[in-house]
Amino acid sequence: MYRDAFPCFDTVYFGGGTPSVLSFEQIRVILSEVRSNFDLVPDSEITLEGNPADLNVSFLESLREIGINRLNIGVQSFDQKVLDFLGRRHSVGQGVSAIEDSRRPDFVTWA
Repeated sequence: MYRDAFPCFDTVYFGGGTPSVLSFEQIRVILSEVRSNFDLVPDSEITLEGNPADLNVSFLESLREIGINRLNIGVQSFDQKVLDFLGRRHSVGQGVSAIEDSRRPDFVTWA
């Protein structure tokens, strides 16, 4: 609907749920389709929301290679009792690791 309404776009946001459960290949294909159907400025912000349980260095490096340059890491708490109460599938340790691991491929991160 909006492809012809704007000359170009500067933001792509994979969010609204947990897109990090998708495989790297699925994310790569979706982003490829976005690029073939919309004009993106060269320094576009491309964000992926991720559950800490889904994020590891290999996955993050692969995402960075295809142009994803910002993460929104869904750490709901750093208190394991709160995480258990909320039914979150990540642990405190996974939350910390996801943040630390995201720094390796040089993402802009918001936890």
